[in-house]
Amino acid sequence: MANFDWHAERTDLPDLALLDRAPESEGIDLKAVRLYRLDRTRSQMVKYGLDAAIISDPVNIRYVTGTRNMQVFTARNPTTRYLLLTATRSIVFEFAGCLHLTQGYETGDEVRTAKSVTFTNGGPKIHDKERKGAQEMADLVGSLIGKRNATLGLERMNANVAITLKELGLNIVDAQQVIEMSRTIKSPEEVKCIVASLRATEVAVGKLRDAVSSGLTENQLWSVMHKSVIEQNGDYVETRLLSARPRTNPWFQESAGYFIQKNDLVALDTDVVPWSIDMAL
Repeated sequence: MANFDWHAERTDLPDLALLDRAPESEGIDLKAVRLYRLDRTRSQMVKYGLDAAIISDPVNIRYVTGTRNMQVFTARNPTTRYLLLTATRSIVFEFAGCLHLTQGYETGDEVRTAKSVTFTNGGPKIHDKERKGAQEMADLVGSLIGKRNATLGLERMNANVAITLKELGLNIVDAQQVIEMSRTIKSPEEVKCIVASLRATEVAVGKLRDAVSSGLTENQLWSVMHKSVIEQNGDYVETRLLSARPRTNPWFQESAGYFIQKNDLVALDTDVVPWSIDMAL
């Protein structure tokens, strides 16, 4: 697995030949990162009065637990993978057949199979499945918290699931503020992670810059950066914000089949996940 050196002061390794190095060998304590984030989230839950939270954003699940699985797919289908978090319990509901991906992490007390309530697998009976799943979750939250009217923070979820949870007596609130405030203060180990992500993005942008030439399409050029991000174990690029000369203004035009010509201005916005390394060039 290709990784990189994240110590800005390193001089003993030539150029980008510092690839192919594991995170643990470069002085980042990933276990400490995971435990710090879990503690931060729980402390913010207490601050904002949440008894429990259901976290469905895959980036936030990774923040709290350090685990990831099919990030883009589960972002579109929030009932296929989610996390139930209380002051004392962390239960990851993993996509069917994927429980092994999350087992063994100190941030998860238990791994269960997610209900995966989507129209694809529920069809016209989806509402029945939503109500059944919500009832089971309400029972679980009640048993963990010790009361039926617990305050439950909720991220994106099927509307009918949220409605049913509220009808069952839970006090439903938005979990977004808790998660975002948890992430505002970085630990020293997290700062090392940010440096690592910055370096990876710089490598990818450097390769893109070196590849700029007339005759390439915007899409071909943009793919150079994305390829490098994936090679370095990055997650994905959230946008396709690369355009050349006539398409740079107005901004926010996605990369397309325009052929780059000699002396064209090329504009880029990186948007690399999960650390949201956002460089505009």
